[in-house]
Amino acid sequence: MIPRNIGAYINPVVVLVAQSSVVAVVKGSGLDRFALPPTRGAKGQIVTGGIPMSAVLHGIAGAVTGAPSAVGVSYQIQDSVDNVDGDYANSANPDGTNMVLSLAAVSIDGRIDVDLTGLKRWMRVVATITATGGTTPALLFSADLIFGGVNENPQNFI
Repeated sequence: MIPRNIGAYINPVVVLVAQSSVVAVVKGSGLDRFALPPTRGAKGQIVTGGIPMSAVLHGIAGAVTGAPSAVGVSYQIQDSVDNVDGDYANSANPDGTNMVLSLAAVSIDGRIDVDLTGLKRWMRVVATITATGGTTPALLFSADLIFGGVNENPQNFI
């Protein structure tokens, strides 16, 4: 069967709501990837649930204020067993590559594919905003995760 409703196979979650920040590290809220809300298909049936095995990290670097000569944002996925701030650590794909998306310009977006198979239960995205020069530079940014590859079959799939 050819899927005609891609929304039935993915589960997008906003992890860093659009905000403007001066040079800083901004930590997203912990997300229990074992308890994501299900997605419903076109006929109302539950078609995703369970534990996602992969995701796409999508980030945006928007407008900048304060006239810096350079600006950027890096998004890092972190994971933890218990959702305690001090217990989060930077996550890596099974091949050892870090789960980092770096954007070094304004008004752009980017994405990376991530393999979630080795991650712990809780995960979050941390944004690190950098700028050179300017007067109190601030960057508008946001990020989301699009989960897919659920490890159980859809329920009531028609």
